[in-house]
Amino acid sequence: MPGSKKKKNLKPLARSRQKPSRKNKQVKPPKPSKKTSEEAEHGEERYRALIDNSPVCIHEIDMDGNLISMNAAGLAMLDVGDESKVTGMAYLQAVCKKDRERIGKLLDRALKGRSSQFKLTSSGSKPRLFSSCFIPIKSKKGKVVRLMGVTEDITERKRAEETILNRANQQKVVSELGFLALSNIELSELFDKTVNVLAQTLGVEYCKILELLPDAKALLLRSGVGWRRAIVGQTTVGAQKESHAGYTLVSDKPVIVDDSRTETRFSSPALLRDHNVVSGVSVIIKGENRPYGVLGAHTVKRQLFTQDDINFLQSIANILAIAIERKKVEEALREAKEKAESATKEKDKYISLIAHNLKSPFTSIVTLLELLSSEKDDPAIVKHRVLIDAVRDTSEYAMKVIDDVLRVSRFESGKIKLKPGFMDGNIEALTVIATHGHLAREKGVGLVNHTPRDIRLFADHSLFREVLSNLAYNAIKFCRKGDTITFYVPSGERSTIAIKDTGSGMDECTLSNIFRHDVKTTSLGTAGERGTGIGLPFCSEIMKAHGGELVAESVKGGGSVFYAKLPYVKPTALIVDDDAVFRRALDERLEKIDVNVIEAENEEGAFEALKKDSPHLILLGARLQNGEGFAILKRLKADKDYGNIPVIVVMAADQTETREKAISLGADDFISKQANQEEFVAIVRKFVA
Repeated sequence: MPGSKKKKNLKPLARSRQKPSRKNKQVKPPKPSKKTSEEAEHGEERYRALIDNSPVCIHEIDMDGNLISMNAAGLAMLDVGDESKVTGMAYLQAVCKKDRERIGKLLDRALKGRSSQFKLTSSGSKPRLFSSCFIPIKSKKGKVVRLMGVTEDITERKRAEETILNRANQQKVVSELGFLALSNIELSELFDKTVNVLAQTLGVEYCKILELLPDAKALLLRSGVGWRRAIVGQTTVGAQKESHAGYTLVSDKPVIVDDSRTETRFSSPALLRDHNVVSGVSVIIKGENRPYGVLGAHTVKRQLFTQDDINFLQSIANILAIAIERKKVEEALREAKEKAESATKEKDKYISLIAHNLKSPFTSIVTLLELLSSEKDDPAIVKHRVLIDAVRDTSEYAMKVIDDVLRVSRFESGKIKLKPGFMDGNIEALTVIATHGHLAREKGVGLVNHTPRDIRLFADHSLFREVLSNLAYNAIKFCRKGDTITFYVPSGERSTIAIKDTGSGMDECTLSNIFRHDVKTTSLGTAGERGTGIGLPFCSEIMKAHGGELVAESVKGGGSVFYAKLPYVKPTALIVDDDAVFRRALDERLEKIDVNVIEAENEEGAFEALKKDSPHLILLGARLQNGEGFAILKRLKADKDYGNIPVIVVMAADQTETREKAISLGADDFISKQANQEEFVAIVRKFVA
């Protein structure tokens, strides 16, 4: 214990301060007892046993830098069986030449009393790495009399550390190149980046990507690092056993060359000989139907490549293979798209030409037949009126078919673009009912609207109305006198209009094919009405383009139900006003009609909000500070991204001057800050239903 040691030291220290006797006689030290000698000898034996059995090298060095002693572990490190073979040998003789000067300086410092720790490499044919230290051993007078050294062989530990670091670095490279390969980088750029990174990571002078040529007889040096620049993209090597790369393809597995000077499996090509290549490793860059080529790494010194190196190289080759195949697919898609676009243009031209050439004569025929039908006094016309009317009806039907084909063609080719906006589903249902009311009345079919008021839909107005109109016409077509057609919103749905009829219905086969262009499902109506067979497939395409769908249910003899389903879109309004209290008041009004709200108090905040969100409506205060409201309105309407967003200008009162200025700048409507909730809702619903 530290405390007990202090107490023991106090007594001799006290005795040493006692006054000398009068006789001034020297006190002779007591002779060591037999017991003390035995203890010292026993301690020496234990000390020697500890050193001799230590797993690390413990050695002593005299003041001339020569070894005095070395334990068994040290002798094993030097591969020496007898201690006498190292005693007397200069310590620095066991150190490799490149480390001798550095270690010599540390040795001199230690001989002067300064200990040190260091690493060194041993001399000999199989150098090893050691961690060592010098510990000065001093006499009782404090003079250095010799050095003790403790040395540990850390070669394997260092190799393990380097292996782990190399593996981690290789994994990092695989990750980075994999990410790069997923980008839009060109293959040539990816190849060049890959060979440079591989050369650095593997510590080699040369790296190459060879592409197997179409005839499969040679490989082209597509990309490389270290090679003479002029040969990259020009030089080829054999694809059989006349080259390292060719042998790799033939053997269908990675190939390591420890020393090309003694290689017997294949010939060393001029490419490698001219660059003094000694060692190398190569792997296959695979392809879908045949290999793309070979990825190789080479060095001018003898190097033993490991299985980890092969795995690393193969991982990179796999990344390249995926990138190559992806580029092939992209190129094929691009070519297919160009061909499809070209074919579509030709088809559109052809259809337009045919339609024009067909419609013109049919128009003339219909006009002529209508003139003939108006002649009531001509006996010949009266006699053949039924035939004339039939020809006219057929001609009008043909013109409708042509119009339907043109409309479908324009939609599929992208010439008809969706322009979605909010609409009231109840109003749409009433409009369609009014449009087809005369047809229904002629057949004695009832049209009923059960859609609730203010059902909000978000769709292209004209296209969605065409869907509802087509569904209504089909329902009338297959109903008889006394049947009913009902427009309603199914329970639990927020943006679906259903049209149900009590007509003739469809069998399962017809029902499963009614939305297909390639299957003819059209049939005559209950009064002999004809259809083009294009309507329902076209309607289905329109709904899909909106992100929705058209669904049908039917039972033969039991009527049908068609559901026009749209995604529900909740409108968002941007309020721009410098009065926080007023913004909050507008916010509460809009929340009552299920409208999301975002706010801004000035121009900068407004355009920042527009970048983050896509509002369907903007409510703009006309009295922002310094007339900023009009500046915002002008900027909004001039912006290509935001110019189509409706803007309602909110005014303090009915100010004619303000209204006129807002109109000139493109405002879509106005509202007074004093407007009640009913007035406010009526104006807002014009834009967000």
